Formats: sequence, C-alpha cells, structure tokens
Amino acid sequence: TRQETYRGQETYRKILTQTGDLQEKINQTGDLQENINHTGDLQEKLNQTGDLQGKINQTGDLQENINQTGDVQEKINHTGDLQEKLNQTETGDLQENTNPDRRLTGKY
Repeated sequence: TRQETYRGQETYRKILTQTGDLQEKINQTGDLQENINHTGDLQEKLNQTGDLQGKINQTGDLQENINQTGDVQEKINHTGDLQEKLNQTETGDLQENTNPDRRLTGKY
C-alpha cells in the first residue's frame, strides 16, 4: 500500500539523515585527531626549544670557564712579571755587592 511505501521511505530518510550525522561526527573526530597530532608536533618543537636553551646555557657556562681561564692566565702572566722583577732585583743586588767600585764611588 501507499502508506507502507511512505513509511518505508520515511524510515529510509531517517536512516540516511542519521548516517550523515554519524559521518559528520566521524569527520569531526578526524579533525580532533589532527589537532591532537598538531599539538604533539608543537610539544616536540617546545621540547627541542628547551634542548636548545639548555645548550645555550651550557655555552654560557663554557664562556664563563673560558673567562676564568683568561683570568688565571692573566695572574700567571702577572706572576711571571713579578718573578722577572724579583730576578732583576736579585741580579742588581748581587751586581752591586760584587762591584766594590760602585759602592765606593756611588756611581751606577
């Protein structure tokens, strides 16, 4: 009968509508998964940025060590200068003590 045919068509339309709704939800789920993947990518980039910051900090520490090494080298150089002055002083004193003419005349 016509009424049965109409009910059948109405049921078929409802099924199609529900199927379309489900397909839309499936698509939205795919979009959400894509967003989750993108978030994971951003997290990975954030982690890499943190790794780079760590390396920058280590580079700063190395620079500080280099600066401290330079300070030590400067102190070594200064110690060498002091040693040279000490050597000159000792040599001068010995020269003065071993040269009686200088002591007597006061001429240097």
